[in-house]
Amino acid sequence: MDHEKEYNDHFFTWKMPVYLCWGDHDVLIPMQTCRAIMNRYGIAEGQLHIFLEAAHAVNVEKPDEFVEYIRRIAVDRTTIINK
Repeated sequence: MDHEKEYNDHFFTWKMPVYLCWGDHDVLIPMQTCRAIMNRYGIAEGQLHIFLEAAHAVNVEKPDEFVEYIRRIAVDRTTIINK
């Protein structure tokens, strides 16, 4: 990856929860990269959704499952915020 060093040298600080969607057959950005991101930024397993039989464009390859995942996040976040 051309910009991998640039991204590895920079530490992002997000002020909102981060959720990851990953295809289990993604060869462009493999699962080991996903795990490295999770470890580096302390992203919990519960904030990762692995789409089976999908590659890099999970929103295109599994649109219904993708939308359901996003809806579930939105509902969960709204419930937490409104408590």
